[in-house]
Amino acid sequence: MSAKTTGLGDDLYMTGYHIGGAIRQLTAGGGPTSQLDVTDITQSAHHRLGGQRTGKFAVVSYLDVAVPGAHTAF
Repeated sequence: MSAKTTGLGDDLYMTGYHIGGAIRQLTAGGGPTSQLDVTDITQSAHHRLGGQRTGKFAVVSYLDVAVPGAHTAF
């Protein structure tokens, strides 16, 4: 378990746009890895390898009508 920290002093750039002032919250998380069955006919039990991992990324931002702003970057 990690200690809680603040985002004070952080900044964010996306595809060359400075959008740190328009972002309220960032949430990222990885999903489960799919299992690939690679069992051949000589094995007596299933043999599986990790497959493609899924993920998600969510942003809560303020409406930034200035060009170029966060909505332009997204």
